[in-house]
Amino acid sequence: MEIILYFSLFLLIVVILIINFTKSLRKAVLLSAVMSIISSLVYLLLLSPDVALAEAVIGCSISTIILLTAIKHLNIINVVYQTENINQDRLSEQFKKIFNKEDYDIHFFSNSEEFSTNLEKYDHIDYYIHEKDKEILFYANEKNENYIAVKKVISQSSDKKIIEVLELDYEK
Repeated sequence: MEIILYFSLFLLIVVILIINFTKSLRKAVLLSAVMSIISSLVYLLLLSPDVALAEAVIGCSISTIILLTAIKHLNIINVVYQTENINQDRLSEQFKKIFNKEDYDIHFFSNSEEFSTNLEKYDHIDYYIHEKDKEILFYANEKNENYIAVKKVISQSSDKKIIEVLELDYEK
């Protein structure tokens, strides 16, 4: 019985560490439900069936449903740019004009990593701006209704010419 308890506690610590290092909100919420199930098992092994039942019902089901519903209605826009010639403050101002600030949470990420590395690094990228030679490449998902407006914003935020808009469509 003690071996199962210690293994459950170890598993609980592992799940907590995985939650801390996951980049996806949905995965974190689902892993917190797993953590809740393991906690219920620990309470049951500690001879507290009432606490175990409460943890299972509240932690695993109700909290998970509420958090997943909240995430579904969360509008996050991720903009990754890989250029030195775009002013982030100016770009941020322009994005806020297109997207209502109260409705969207806009995140800007600047780095010098390769395109494929960025796709792996970030859970979801809505807009990707990349400078190549003397031109700017702009990647967006065509399903996003604002990508033409964003292309205009990027062209206003840089003195270089945008040469193309490429479809950014991938499933994770």
